[in-house]
Amino acid sequence: MERYGTPTKERTYETPQPGSTPEIVDRTDDVRGATLKWTTLRRRVAASVLLAVAAASVLSFFVKPRAPFLDLVSPAQELPGFEAKLPTNRLLAERVVGSFGMAMVLVHNKYTEQNAGALENVRTWAKQRFQDAPDFLHPVSVRPKKEPNDTILGALGYNLFAGAHYAAEGQIGSFVSSRISSFHESDAYKSFQNAYFMLFGKDDESATLLARYQTEKAKMSIEILMWAICWGIYGLASSILLLLAPRKCKFEFLRLSCSAAWLLIGISNASHAWMANSIPAMLSGAGAFGAAIFFWRPFVLRTRADASLKVAFYDPGSNWVALGVWLTYSLMAILVLTWIRAGVPDFPDPVTLFLSAFSGNFVQDPEEGKRCLSRIVGFIWVGLSLWALAQREGDTRVEDELENLNIQPTPTRRRR
Repeated sequence: MERYGTPTKERTYETPQPGSTPEIVDRTDDVRGATLKWTTLRRRVAASVLLAVAAASVLSFFVKPRAPFLDLVSPAQELPGFEAKLPTNRLLAERVVGSFGMAMVLVHNKYTEQNAGALENVRTWAKQRFQDAPDFLHPVSVRPKKEPNDTILGALGYNLFAGAHYAAEGQIGSFVSSRISSFHESDAYKSFQNAYFMLFGKDDESATLLARYQTEKAKMSIEILMWAICWGIYGLASSILLLLAPRKCKFEFLRLSCSAAWLLIGISNASHAWMANSIPAMLSGAGAFGAAIFFWRPFVLRTRADASLKVAFYDPGSNWVALGVWLTYSLMAILVLTWIRAGVPDFPDPVTLFLSAFSGNFVQDPEEGKRCLSRIVGFIWVGLSLWALAQREGDTRVEDELENLNIQPTPTRRRR
């Protein structure tokens, strides 16, 4: 079935009988039905916009969202005898800023290589922080983070979503803090902690530095966990609905699932562009939204006789849907593998932060977890590629229409 504009043009596979007159089908009801659906959609969109503006107006008068204070790792966890007090000297800052590298092999064990890399990461991070702000371990006041609420859309989104976002941050922060506490009881962290205090000194300042380092990395993982939850809900719901869908509707549901995946990608890129004022993220979000619209209602641009353009909607076959699913997963797999291969310690990639949040280990690089994830992504891509190749020649719509027509083969007469 092909749809060009509003009218509908049907194409069947039934051969007309010779001598029969073609039947004229009136499509007025189809046009009226499409117009009614479009009018209903416009009314729903307008009502949603008005409701959002009204809710934001009420919230802006009576509610002031506040970011939670996330102290995920305390210095007392690093040093049991810690006492909160102002430092009497700057020996730690001078030692870190004046260092050019720290080589250490004090006690050789199975964690020595990971500890050496982790200590160098802590040293590089602390050196940069001390150079930017010598009092960053003991700030005079806690500076609130800048929120993008200096535009009309920014203020609207802030009043609508900031409260729920901060509540989710608090809950996920509690989960990450519990994971860090569990990791502190492991042999891997005790080995790193001993090497750290031998190198930086076992005092209150060093304990504060180590706690601040883990807290900063853990805060970066909270946003990643939020999006991981969204993708997990999407994957679980898509899998359940795909298993429950009838056989004739599976490819149509796969097409809608691709549209939902691109919509999530667009929302994540748009939110990043909104928070960081990033033009590449904004362009990526616009492209993802365009792909979501295309998978939702596939269309092509055609030229009329008067050289004007028109939008022609069409129903893609199962082979094109399979190609779209393969292309969507391939682009997402490329992104994940690029994160894994190109991540650096100073700016950890989302995969590293995700794995670190679940293990509670923000001091050592999760190399084994990233290697395992890379293999899983590769195996799924190979299986999906074979499935897409198997679908390239077929079109399930033809088989379904023939089954609906229930065409029986006519017996041939034997000539005498």
